[in-house]
Amino acid sequence: MTATLTRRTTASEGGNVLGVSFRCPYGSRRVPTVPVPPTVPVVQALKRKANAVADAELGRLASRAPSLDAAARAEIRDAVQRVVDAFLYEPINRVTNYADSPLGESYADALRELFSLELPAFGPAGSAG
Repeated sequence: MTATLTRRTTASEGGNVLGVSFRCPYGSRRVPTVPVPPTVPVVQALKRKANAVADAELGRLASRAPSLDAAARAEIRDAVQRVVDAFLYEPINRVTNYADSPLGESYADALRELFSLELPAFGPAGSAG
C-alpha cells in the first residue's frame, strides 16, 4: 500500500518565510518544516511581472500585426523570452546566491522597490490573505 503525501504551508511568526512539511495520512511520521528563504517570493514575483510585461507586449504585437503566421509568432515569443531571461539572470542569480545572508535580504528589498513587486501577504495561520 502506498501512502500519499499532503502539503502544508506555514508562515513564521510575523514574517513571510514559508515552510513546507509533509504528513503521511497512514502514519504519524512527519518531516520537519524546512524554511524557504525570504528571497523566494521576490524572485517569483519578479518572474511573474516580467512574464506579464512580455505577454502584454506580445499581445500588442498580435493586434498590430495580425498577418504574422504561427511560426513567426512562435519565433518572436521565443526571442522575447530569451531577452527576459537574459535581463533577469543577474538579479535573480545574485539574490539567490546571497539568500542566506543579510545581503540577500537587502537585494530582495532593492528588487521589490525597483520593480514595484507585489508580494502575497500571509496571515498568522499561513494562508495567503
